[in-house]
Amino acid sequence: MFETAVPDPVELDELPEEVTDEDFITLKWTEPKNNGAPITHYTLYYKNLTRDDKPLQGTMKIGTSQLLEQRVDVAGAKAFEFVVTASNGRGESRKNNTKRVNVLGKS
Repeated sequence: MFETAVPDPVELDELPEEVTDEDFITLKWTEPKNNGAPITHYTLYYKNLTRDDKPLQGTMKIGTSQLLEQRVDVAGAKAFEFVVTASNGRGESRKNNTKRVNVLGKS
């Protein structure tokens, strides 16, 4: 008997460690293995590491009808951390594969 499970962790593709004078970056990922139940949505978790060492945490729910990418405003920041999860009827994937991006040339 085959049981469904939460999706595998999401891998962010081709995300640079540093960007220069960028106001936006585009996060892209590959659809993970769904483990027997269709993926219903993705969730982007992010932290702005610039503000007084007290990261501003946020989330953004992304539908599966969109391409597997999301444009993110990084204007005014020096560093961000990102992680994307996938959800299906069984739950949300692990928050593995956190990526940090340094935004150079910003004050």
